[in-house]
Amino acid sequence: NNDTLDCDSPNLTFSNDTLIFSPDSDFWSNNETVCVELISADDNHGNILQNNPQWIFYLDFQPPSAELIIPTDSDTVANIHQNIEIDFTDNLAGVLVDSSWFEVEGRIFSLGDVMDNISSDSLAGQILFNPDNFSMVWFPGETVDISLHLCDSPDTCGPNCADYNWRFFILPDFGCLRMPNPFTPNDDERNDFCQFTFPGMIYKNADIYIYDIYGVLVKNISVPASSDAKIKSRWLGDDESGKRVPIGIYLYVIEVDGEVVCEGTVTVAR
Repeated sequence: NNDTLDCDSPNLTFSNDTLIFSPDSDFWSNNETVCVELISADDNHGNILQNNPQWIFYLDFQPPSAELIIPTDSDTVANIHQNIEIDFTDNLAGVLVDSSWFEVEGRIFSLGDVMDNISSDSLAGQILFNPDNFSMVWFPGETVDISLHLCDSPDTCGPNCADYNWRFFILPDFGCLRMPNPFTPNDDERNDFCQFTFPGMIYKNADIYIYDIYGVLVKNISVPASSDAKIKSRWLGDDESGKRVPIGIYLYVIEVDGEVVCEGTVTVAR
C-alpha cells in the first residue's frame, strides 16, 4: 500500500525463516484492502530473490450491525401474538450463524432457529420470530425484552461481535369501566362524553348498547378492533339519529365477540 519498508524499519523483523511486520496500532483501517509485495531479498550466499511474491488481504474490524424493524424499539403494540422482525448486515467477512444467538423474554435461540433468510455471502439476513411457533405469547401490559448477539467470521483472527438490545410494550388489558358518571353532554368541553372500557378493547371487536330505563335501545356503538378503539368507545349522549337524549339513568351492555362482558348504568345530566 505504497509504504516501503526495509530491515532497518522498527516494524520489520526477521526470525529464522520468517519476515514479520508489526504495524503501529493506528496503521490499519477498517475495510482496507492491503496489497503486499516482497520487493527484494537475498540469502547468506548472495543469491537474489528470483520472483516477487505478491498477495492481497482485507481488513475487517467491524462487527455485524442489526436493526429492529417490527415493532420499532420502545414501541407499544396491541397484538399479543406480535411477530419480531430484525434485519442484520455485515460489512465484509459475513455473519457467523453458529456463533450468534437471539434472546427474548429470557429464552435463548440459535440464530439458525429464528432466521428467515440470509444471503449466499452471509452479508445480509433477516430474523422473523413468530412467538406462536415456540409456544410463546405476550401478555397485556408486558414489557418484551429482546437481545441479539452477532459475530462475523474473519479467516485468520477472532470474530468481531456485538450485542444489541431492544424492547417493546404490550398494551394493558382493560376492565369494565365507564367514566365520568354522571356526564354532561352540553358542549362546554367538560365531561361531554362517557368513556367506556372493556376486556379485549383494542384486540377484539365489540358493541356497546345503550338502553333507556324501559329497555328501549337508544344507541348502538360499534367498536372495531383497532388502535383507536378507545376513542370509538365513547358515548356523546345522543341517540341513533344524533339527537341528545333526555337527562336520566341509562343502561349499558357491552358485548365482545357476541358475549356480554360488561353491563351497568350511566347517568346523563346537564
